[in-house]
Formats: sequence, C-alpha cells, structure tokens
Amino acid sequence: PPAPNRLWVADLTYVSTWAGFAYVAFV
Repeated sequence: PPAPNRLWVADLTYVSTWAGFAYVAFV
C-alpha cells in the first residue's frame, strides 16, 4: 500500500518546511 510512502513524503516535507523556517528565523 502507498500509505507508508505517503507518510515518508509528508515527514520529509515537514522536516524541509521546519528547516526553511529555522533558516529564515536565524537569518
């Protein structure tokens, strides 16, 4: 089933978004 893959993609997107937010906050 594609559920695990979707979860991985969602997690990756979350981490990427958080990293971007942290970058903007520190810069």
